[in-house]
Amino acid sequence: MKASVAAAVLVAFLIAPRAADADSFSVPVTLSTSGVFFCLSFAPCFTGEGTNQITISSGAESASITFTGINQTFAVTNTVSQVTLGQFAITATPGFTFPVNFANPDLAIFQFQFTASGLYDSGDLRWTFGPGGTTTLQQFGSWDFSVTPDVDPAPYTGLVFAAHQPLLEANNTVSLTADASLVPEPGTLLLIGTGLFGGTFARRRFGRHGR
Repeated sequence: MKASVAAAVLVAFLIAPRAADADSFSVPVTLSTSGVFFCLSFAPCFTGEGTNQITISSGAESASITFTGINQTFAVTNTVSQVTLGQFAITATPGFTFPVNFANPDLAIFQFQFTASGLYDSGDLRWTFGPGGTTTLQQFGSWDFSVTPDVDPAPYTGLVFAAHQPLLEANNTVSLTADASLVPEPGTLLLIGTGLFGGTFARRRFGRHGR
């Protein structure tokens, strides 16, 4: 019941028009993203830990995964629109399958730290990918995060990204995309209270004058 109410709140704030101002509202947002990979306990480690490119060995075969972020400005409105936050490129030798976690084959095999920097907010999320044993890896963890756009006066003071969970596949390129939308500050506070932003996102909010 609580989950359905929380979902209804999110949908209402993302797609419902404002009663006081039904006009379209657009904000230019500059966003930079990056990502690095880390080994996990009880999982095969790899070369390139702490960088945006790793090489994973599995028997006689191997695969390389590279994440390329963005640094661009795009327009975000008070209606949901899709944006690209970066790209995963996976190249593998013939017959490669991802190794499994030693402790539990159903668990993740590596961690990915995604960093997003907005106008007045920056922070990072740590996600994991797994399980091994096949040519694909799914992502575990929350993908939602927010930044503060430069709007003055600000009828919309929160910018929510609801990322689409990528499926990493050998010898494929996968874009990390998200649905972006502006929401009013009360909605931002309410969504934080319901946990829809993801508790692992570390927000560092700065004043508009560099405080």
